[in-house]
Amino acid sequence: MNEQHKWINANFYKLSLVRQSVQRNDTLTVLITGRLKYPFAQLVSRIVASQELDFDMVCLKPKEFQGTLEFKKAFLEELLQTYTEAEEIRVYDDRHKHVKEFREFFIAFNKRRMPDTIPPPFHKPLTVEVFQVTDIEAFLDPGIEITQVQRMINEQDAQSIQISAALNSQVGQS
Repeated sequence: MNEQHKWINANFYKLSLVRQSVQRNDTLTVLITGRLKYPFAQLVSRIVASQELDFDMVCLKPKEFQGTLEFKKAFLEELLQTYTEAEEIRVYDDRHKHVKEFREFFIAFNKRRMPDTIPPPFHKPLTVEVFQVTDIEAFLDPGIEITQVQRMINEQDAQSIQISAALNSQVGQS
């Protein structure tokens, strides 16, 4: 199986979202993952390359951060402090708890960005969309699944018979 097909899962929707984002000239496309830099950096790079994804940034969690959510929120805070002219942000995450936390994080961020002052602040509120993406579960046709399981059992049985025969021949020689 080639590298490109090895990493693809049943949820093509996520890949299409990334590809749409990458194609836009006015968009910064960032992959933020809770996977640690070591030992996952090379693996994440291979997965991204195998799908020909061209992120502007690929950010893995440094070991200084205990939790994934803590890292992602700190990263987003820094990103938005760097790109102060950003008008909107879309965040996609597969964890319900993280989606909820991101929504609360951005409400607080906008409150800090838009203090109740006169004259009004320079920045407009950041338009925020936080989406929960879920994997599409893929199931084999029951007939194919039974055939595959039976094939694995047969292979295991054949290996067991070979090992038993080899052990018996060694015992008989001693």
